[in-house]
Amino acid sequence: MEGSISNIRLITLIVLMLAASSSHGIILKFMDTVEVDGEPFEHPFFQTLAMFIGNSFCMLIYLYIKRQSIQKYGSIEESPTMRRAIASGLKTKINPAIFVIPMLIDAASSTMFY
Repeated sequence: MEGSISNIRLITLIVLMLAASSSHGIILKFMDTVEVDGEPFEHPFFQTLAMFIGNSFCMLIYLYIKRQSIQKYGSIEESPTMRRAIASGLKTKINPAIFVIPMLIDAASSTMFY
């Protein structure tokens, strides 16, 4: 079926998600145990920034996949997945500003967590 994901790609995505989740816990634990000159390193804003930068790499992956689709199909709208979504009546255009509120809540909660 055109536009479907292969088993190898699906397994790769699952493994990457598990690795990212596991590394998040390990890094969080490491950040809580770091000491500088015998004092605990407690800088929640720096730690939140470091995690934000790490999570921002997901956007780079998204942009890479989007660029690949544009190169392969000429535009995102011409890709088989998008054509099926449009045919099904799904909303394909969203306002990116809807991500601002969750982003601010995530940043605030991450900062308060430390």
